[in-house]
Amino acid sequence: MFKNYCFETAQMAISLYGWYNMSATVHKLLVHGADIIKSLPLPVGQLSEDVIESAHKEYKTLRQYHSRKTSRINTNTDIFNRMLISTDPVVTNTRKKTKTEPNKI
Repeated sequence: MFKNYCFETAQMAISLYGWYNMSATVHKLLVHGADIIKSLPLPVGQLSEDVIESAHKEYKTLRQYHSRKTSRINTNTDIFNRMLISTDPVVTNTRKKTKTEPNKI
């Protein structure tokens, strides 16, 4: 469906604006966009707003408790470095796993 839409849009762009070369970005989107989407299957959770809200909550905590407040550059550098650490596979695999109790009714 998306592939057909992109193909029709590309044809329309060529017929209406044949005098102007299509930019590389538009070409990639219209000609290769469907293939790119097929090759990158994303879980539903990554597309939801909950992930964004969670990242924003983490950002606020890092900004408030784990960054220098001497300048914006220092604050953003500290936040960026902490976020890099939290996504590093070596660091996350060496963390102690916490045991959670199953929910009881």
